[in-house]
Amino acid sequence: MIPAHRSPGIAPLRNSPPKELDGLRSRALPILSIAGLARLPQVSLPLARLEGCPLGLSLVAARGSDTTLLALAGSVSDFGPTHSFSDLCG
Repeated sequence: MIPAHRSPGIAPLRNSPPKELDGLRSRALPILSIAGLARLPQVSLPLARLEGCPLGLSLVAARGSDTTLLALAGSVSDFGPTHSFSDLCG
């Protein structure tokens, strides 16, 4: 299993200017496409909060280990989205 950031930060506001959204997209695409391009199972869990917004953690597993990944995701999700990012990192 490989834990990874789900995105480079929290979701942008709905009224964010297009230039800001383009910058976010260019930083997010390399993170978001790894599992899909490699044909690996991936699950994203909202396990933390940053600036009051949910922050996701993505788990990527080896090809064919979908069941194991889902079991781990179920265990990890008990940790819940109530923790701050600093709780998860240190």
